[in-house]
Amino acid sequence: MLLVWLAIMASQASYTQRHSNCELSIYGSLKIDVCGNENQKRFILVMSIGNVMRNDSLFGFNFQLSYDNNKVKFTDALYLNTLSEYFDNKNVFINSKEGKVIGYAITMSMEPIYGNRPLLALNGLWIGQCPDTCTFTVDYIEFTDECKIIIDTLKPAKLIGETFYSRDRFFEISVLPDTLKFENNKGVVELNVRIPKNSRLTNYSIISAFDPDIISFDSITSFGNNIVIEDYSYNNNLVRLFCKNLNDIGDTQKIRFYLNIKTENHFTTINFNPEYDSTCKCLSGYKTDSVSVIHIKEPSFVTEEKKYIDIDKCYVYDVMGKLVKNIDIQSSYSGLENEMLSLNRGIYYVIYRDKFSKIIERKIYVNY
Repeated sequence: MLLVWLAIMASQASYTQRHSNCELSIYGSLKIDVCGNENQKRFILVMSIGNVMRNDSLFGFNFQLSYDNNKVKFTDALYLNTLSEYFDNKNVFINSKEGKVIGYAITMSMEPIYGNRPLLALNGLWIGQCPDTCTFTVDYIEFTDECKIIIDTLKPAKLIGETFYSRDRFFEISVLPDTLKFENNKGVVELNVRIPKNSRLTNYSIISAFDPDIISFDSITSFGNNIVIEDYSYNNNLVRLFCKNLNDIGDTQKIRFYLNIKTENHFTTINFNPEYDSTCKCLSGYKTDSVSVIHIKEPSFVTEEKKYIDIDKCYVYDVMGKLVKNIDIQSSYSGLENEMLSLNRGIYYVIYRDKFSKIIERKIYVNY
């Protein structure tokens, strides 16, 4: 009998040496969209020691966690579906000022608490202002004297806050219409600037690139309550506006450029691009735009009075240099205007050649 009793005690003694880990984990996704709404920034931190058996004799525990209070804050403890739900007395104190969570749970029953559930969970909220990582650590965990679990390792958890890609988070620049036609030496281009709501973007630049031999900028004004042009620089073929986004409410602002056209019968393009520091900004990218500027003295050079007996062929090219028409003139302009009017609206370059393929004349044709 003595040998049997000693064998039983030895088996129980070996059970008292059961080792486990105390592990923190994030329920659900390990990443938070720092540019999302408050619900999208919520998370649940779970503390677990694995499957707790009845023979583990868990009657109570206390613990302390640490975290970066500049990046997250905890709102309350979550007992439902955890072992803490079954303890008679439990309490969690959240020290947001020092970044600590201190708590305990204890049962007055003669029966220990057991089950395959985490010990405790906490509701948290990401409050960081930039893409970053927050680490949660277990400073200590202690059990009542009866508990037979020995904790070997305290495993931390990490939560990553970053900017998620979204189609509605683009810095957009647009110009309407696509083509501006001027018959004098003055012109106006109106630029629409839209920065998404809550972009965290305060300062940015608008860069206008152009051909200085054809265009010069006279003056620039802005329209709207949320945009201020603080300064600008003019350097050969670039105008850079230094702007401020005041209220970050996501409406469309307007910038108007007053232009001087230096030469006649020219086609050119003005490109508009935003430039900004993307660090810690809720922007997935940007969209640029350009506008074609046509300044021509006469809408069309085709007239019934002009007759060139030595012209044999007429070659019509679009602005990209692609040949779109090859017309037989046959010693006059007869029928040429109808041929040109059949083209799509736009600007074309026309070259006249004689029967020896010698270039007689070059013209620009604008089809309205």
